Amino acid sequence: MTQLHPIYFIAANTALLVWALQFTACVGLRAYDRIVPALMKPPMSQAVALNYAHMSQPDRDELLATSRELRFRYEPVIGLVHRQITSRFINIDAHGIRANGSATRSIAALDGATWFLGGSTTFGDSIADNETIPAQLERLTGRPVVNLGVPAFSTIQENLLLSHYLRVGYRPSLVLFLDGLNEGCDTYPYRRELSALFDRAQDGYNWDLGGPVTTAYFRAIRKVRKLTGTWVDEGEPQSVACSAAGKQYPFAMVHARLLAERSAICRLYDVDCRTLVQPLAGLHGRSEDLPKSYLEGNAKEVREVYFHLESSWRAAHATFLTDVFDTYNRHPFIDEIHYSADASRLIAETIAKRLDLVSPPAPAP
Repeated sequence: MTQLHPIYFIAANTALLVWALQFTACVGLRAYDRIVPALMKPPMSQAVALNYAHMSQPDRDELLATSRELRFRYEPVIGLVHRQITSRFINIDAHGIRANGSATRSIAALDGATWFLGGSTTFGDSIADNETIPAQLERLTGRPVVNLGVPAFSTIQENLLLSHYLRVGYRPSLVLFLDGLNEGCDTYPYRRELSALFDRAQDGYNWDLGGPVTTAYFRAIRKVRKLTGTWVDEGEPQSVACSAAGKQYPFAMVHARLLAERSAICRLYDVDCRTLVQPLAGLHGRSEDLPKSYLEGNAKEVREVYFHLESSWRAAHATFLTDVFDTYNRHPFIDEIHYSADASRLIAETIAKRLDLVSPPAPAP
C-alpha cells in the first residue's frame, strides 16, 4: 500500500492542478468579457460625440453598454432574433420586436400596422428606442409602425421573416424594407458558429477537459498579435462573385431573384411592400469624419456591392434614400455603419415624404 502513496499523491495533485487551471480560465474569461470591454471603450471622435450631445454622459454610457450586451436567440426557419430585454433605452419583447418607446406592445399590434424590416440600421444600433427610424416614422405619420429590424439581416432573412408573420395570419397595412448594407454572398449571420453548434449537438456528451484553458490561451495570443500588428483578420468580406452547390455566379443574379420572390410573397398575401435603399457610409453623405482605415478598407467593399446591385434595385422599383444626407452638414453616423438619432429622423422624414405617408391636415371647421 505504501507504494501507492506516491502514485496517489501525483494523481491527486495533477487533478487539482487541472481543476485549478480550468476554474481560473473560466473565471478569467467571464471577468474579461464583462469588465474589460466596458473599461477599454474605443475613443469617440468629436463628430460622433456631437451626435450624443442631447444625452448626458452617464445616459450615453448606459445606452452604449446596453447595446454591447444585446444577444440573440435561435428562431426556427428565420435563424435568429434578439433576446428579450428590458432597460431604460432598449426594450425588446419575447418575439424579438423592439419597442418604439419605453414599453413594448402586444404582438397583436402587428395587425394593421406598418412593418419595418431591415438590419441593424432599422433596429437602431446604439440609439434609444424612440430614436430609431421606425419610431420616428410612427411619430411623423401618426400610424403604428413595428420595428422588425434584426442586425445582420439581408434580403433573404427579411423575406423569411415577412413570410413567417404572414403565414401565421398577421396582416400589415404596409411593409417597408431598408436594404443595402448586409447584401453579399455570405448572407447567413453566424453561419460558422451555427454550423459548429449543429455538429456538436449530434455528438451527445462532449468531453471538454482543457477547453477553457485552450480558449484563454488562443484569445491571449490573438490579443498579443493584434497589439503587435501581426494579426490578420480572418473574416470573409462580402463578395459579389459567389459560388454554391458547384456553381459560380454573380450575386446580382441571386439578389434580383430574391427581390422577385419578395414581390411574389407580397402579391400572394395582397400586401403593399416597398423596398428602400439606404445611404451608406463612405459612399453617401460626409466622409471626412470617417476613420481613414475604414475608407481605405471596408468602404471600398461597400461601394462595390452597392454598384453591383444598383440595377436590380432599380428594376424592382425600389425607393432610393441615398441622397438623404447630400445637404446634411453634420456627420450622420455614430460609427462606420449606423445612423445617429438625428440622421434617423431625417431618413424617417424622407420616407414619409417620398411614400406620401403623412396625412394632410384636417380642414378647418
